[in-house]
Amino acid sequence: MDLPWKGPCLYHLPDDVAETDDLLEKKAGEAKRLRGLWEAWNEHNVPCRLMPYKKYHKARDGFFKEAVPKKALDSGYEPPLVPSMP
Repeated sequence: MDLPWKGPCLYHLPDDVAETDDLLEKKAGEAKRLRGLWEAWNEHNVPCRLMPYKKYHKARDGFFKEAVPKKALDSGYEPPLVPSMP
């Protein structure tokens, strides 16, 4: 799986439910094989209609961050951003 904050990773869930032991380097060949299977499967799927909203969420978050008064930012206030799609 690809995690936005980490990148590709590989876990054996029956033995590692908490996903603490990344096997990507230990089993690079298996990871490559699984990636190929996933890409072959995914090529027939319909693209998600929500993906264009990623740009919208990024722009919206930037707008709200810029809308906070400079005095508030200077005093250490950090506006909470609305969670966006990965």
